Amino acid sequence: MVVVCRHRRSDCRNLGKAVRYSAPCCCRLLKRELCGHITEFLNRTLLTPTKPFLMGLRELKLNHLTLALIVAYALVLSAGAAANIWINYLGKGSTWDIYPAAESFWVLCSVVVVLLCGSMRRLVIAVIALLFLDSWVDLCAMGEHSWWAGPPLLTEWKWNTLGANFHTLIYGYWAFTWAIQVPLRCIAMARAVSGSWGRQCFIIALGLNLIWFTAPQDVLYHFVWWGIYDANHPYFSYLPPEGFWNLWNMLLLRVPIGVAVGALLVSAGRKKGRWSLLVTASLWFAISAIGLYAAYFLFIMLRAVM
Repeated sequence: MVVVCRHRRSDCRNLGKAVRYSAPCCCRLLKRELCGHITEFLNRTLLTPTKPFLMGLRELKLNHLTLALIVAYALVLSAGAAANIWINYLGKGSTWDIYPAAESFWVLCSVVVVLLCGSMRRLVIAVIALLFLDSWVDLCAMGEHSWWAGPPLLTEWKWNTLGANFHTLIYGYWAFTWAIQVPLRCIAMARAVSGSWGRQCFIIALGLNLIWFTAPQDVLYHFVWWGIYDANHPYFSYLPPEGFWNLWNMLLLRVPIGVAVGALLVSAGRKKGRWSLLVTASLWFAISAIGLYAAYFLFIMLRAVM
């Protein structure tokens, strides 16, 4: 095999003994171009999809303590998921449907997202994606017949046959999901984006919890996944205090105010220095709202159990 080099001899060299005898001269430019194509292919197919994940791992500064916390976090989410799966199994009349798979996928995403949201931009994307995920998994839990699935993929709760166990099961599901799993995930994401357990982590976690506390995921539940559009439907009447919330005070008051204040706290958590008067007022508003609502929910849950 003979290779004719069209470049100057100074730009050419032999690649090695194996090539030297079969191809006396090869072009350095050709070699660089070939290596460039290979590198670009590897970056596009192997490295680019995992780059945010690897950057998130670096920003988390993984050590033995951080790894232990991530494992503990995953175990707590898994324990809550197991409890919710059992509660839904009983609530649906000892029937299995898609919910166990959906809840397991929820746990996996909730663990992976902590490794990805190492910056404010990725945190915003994660929050939006998780709101859609939470609303979808919640619909799978309730088993409402929707535009995208129905029985046997989705099995509705046997509301009329549960009797006195109804409140125990539904409040148990709410407690494991909205009082344990979701707040813990907000704290984990705040720790990932702030990089410490200090004041920044606290205020970001408080803002994230306030966003989920105002229940924009319930709006997505009804209008995206369930697909019911009826002004006479009792939207959000199940939220404590039962019968108080409806379509208009949710869409015009609770959700926009809560999400706006929560976003303000998350944004303020990335800044160092003294808090402004607006941030301080938002901070106390969030603490008061979450505290009072949590106390009321604990009261009605204990009353239902006892």
